[in-house]
Amino acid sequence: MSPKRRRPDQSPSQIALFLAAFFLLWGCESETTQIDEIRALHEEMRFEDTIEPLEGLMRTRVDDPELQYMYGVALMGTGRPSLGLWSLRSAREHPEWAVRAGMALAQAAVNSGDGEAAMDAASRVLEIEPENRTMLALRAEAHLKLKDYEAALEDADRLVEIDPGALEAEGVRLRAYVGLERIDAAEGLFADFEERWDDEGFREDLGARYCAAHGRFAQEQGKLDLAKERYERCLERFPLRGALVTEAIEFFDQQGRPERGNEILRGVLEADPARAQVRETLASRLRRAKRLEEAEQILREGTALEDWVALQAWGALGHHFFELEDYEASFEAWERVIAIVGEPESDLRFGYAEVLLRSGRHERALEEAQRLPEVQGELIRGLVRLEQRRPEDALAHFSAGLRLWPNNAVARYYAAIAAEEVGDFDQAISHYRDSVRAGAEHTDAGLRLARLHKAEGAHEPARQALLHYLKAHPDDLEAQLLALRVAKQMDRPTTGAPDVSGFGWAGALGGMSGIARVSQIFAAADGAEAGIAVLQNVGDLDWTAPPVAPALRVLVAQLCAAGQPEEARRKIDAALAAHPDAADFYEIRGLWLEETRAPRAAARAAYEKALELDADHAPALAALGRLALAEDHHEKALRYYRRAAEDDRDTESRFRAAELASRAGAQEEAVRRLENLLEDEPYDARAAGALARLLAGREGEIRRVQALNRRAERFGREGADPGQEAL
Repeated sequence: MSPKRRRPDQSPSQIALFLAAFFLLWGCESETTQIDEIRALHEEMRFEDTIEPLEGLMRTRVDDPELQYMYGVALMGTGRPSLGLWSLRSAREHPEWAVRAGMALAQAAVNSGDGEAAMDAASRVLEIEPENRTMLALRAEAHLKLKDYEAALEDADRLVEIDPGALEAEGVRLRAYVGLERIDAAEGLFADFEERWDDEGFREDLGARYCAAHGRFAQEQGKLDLAKERYERCLERFPLRGALVTEAIEFFDQQGRPERGNEILRGVLEADPARAQVRETLASRLRRAKRLEEAEQILREGTALEDWVALQAWGALGHHFFELEDYEASFEAWERVIAIVGEPESDLRFGYAEVLLRSGRHERALEEAQRLPEVQGELIRGLVRLEQRRPEDALAHFSAGLRLWPNNAVARYYAAIAAEEVGDFDQAISHYRDSVRAGAEHTDAGLRLARLHKAEGAHEPARQALLHYLKAHPDDLEAQLLALRVAKQMDRPTTGAPDVSGFGWAGALGGMSGIARVSQIFAAADGAEAGIAVLQNVGDLDWTAPPVAPALRVLVAQLCAAGQPEEARRKIDAALAAHPDAADFYEIRGLWLEETRAPRAAARAAYEKALELDADHAPALAALGRLALAEDHHEKALRYYRRAAEDDRDTESRFRAAELASRAGAQEEAVRRLENLLEDEPYDARAAGALARLLAGREGEIRRVQALNRRAERFGREGADPGQEAL
């Protein structure tokens, strides 16, 4: 029905016009009063109290530069600099706010670790105020972070022109000379610093910085013993200076001495138990080393100290358990945080809400979302709906938050995941790209985007996504391996097998596992001989040592494929002779027996011997499942595959366990296994097709089945029926 038209003789009365004008003026006066109050609160540094009123005002005054500036400053002041970047950028576009907002933006970028954004923001301020000393110093630091040492030197020179006594300029020069390996210039500056340090003394922070640079200089020259001596001497003189401690630990880690780094952190805590960040860093290192009880103990010791230290220790303990996916224990730690705080600020409340939803307390998480700023509230509501497998609703909530905060990298990331769940992969790609633009360092959006493109056969977009991701995450070995795999599939020029001895394989992948995977990538692209060459380039490996087993397993398979089964047998025999109690070597013997088409009973006996030595040996369990399945012993195969599937990395066993569970009538188990598999491997066409068939015909699942079929079709192998081997 169309709206009724007002007749001319039904015009509003003068009283009505007066009232309308009165309320309009009253509203303007009310907003003016609010803004004055916000300014006053900012002067008192009470930033948290201004977040909600600013969000309310910005809904009707979206282009007000002062509101955008104050909102960005408030987010910085409450420890959320990355969230403040978008507002400060908006404010900076207005000429009268270009300098003020630009300076705040540069500082926010530094605080959030975004060197490029800091450099850009400082440069734009310097275009207006070329002698802005603060921005010159900040831009110089940003150049150093980005390893643009020549540009850092130019800014240092300009600083000295403005202020000949600027010590920070000399510090920049020193670090730039070290980075450029300008030995003579660095030596001269060090000598000058030594003389000035002895004569004048420096502030402790400058002294510690100089001292660390001296150690780094020796390290860059390859004088590792001298570097070690200098770092140790620095630590004696400045044991509690954070930047020095961080750099010294990095040095010792690079030398394969992580325990020395832990000792340094323990020493800091003994001297100052209230150093919460140090406590959390030490716990994180112990957790990565699988020393979980020690990590927990370090954090629990902090909970026994004064309230403000205990608060941070309980929060770190909550994070510790969250990382271990022990959400119930994380929730209990967060309950202690809330008990100490009483009425938490929004960042704490957001963390609490996330733990609530991960631990299955969805309604309580939604209650907390009501008390959060709108962007965070919508993010929590969206995450709850994702957990409840309601991706359409989740996407609506993420989109609502993004209307207020379009450059929120995290919201974009989860919007992409929700779009994937809906089956709209073009929208997912768009959100992933926007997430990378907004802050590639905040999520693994670039890596997921690369995997998506690779799964659909779009190798060049995958390569581009990986370039962006690795720029922000240079040490991510999974991404490095994917980049290598994509390069080989694109048939990009290579110089033969890589020198894996120079790679940082001791990280997340584990030494031999990483090398083995590189070998497999080369073998898949160029044949078994290329894979063997990779392993031969490693150096003088002791092929009889148990830690080398992952590489030996791959080498044996490739030797057999290359027609060298006897060479493979000799290596296995030598390994077993040296370590007859190593389960890995019996399992590899079983693999060799299969590869050489020996009787299945012999291979089975080798795998069973491996299980005698290690009852949870996943490769042996998977192999026994494979043999049982080949002999149509489905129940026995299911038992083996269920146990093998406990290793999350074994995608094949996880799929086979689901397939066999379905054949055995355990449909709900099969659904759960496939759902979990798709969470980790979202572009697995076979799993998507299998799950779609399991859910077909179930009430209320039609949209989900359609989305799964779209996924299976998009990522199915060319010429294959997606999921044809499943269920």
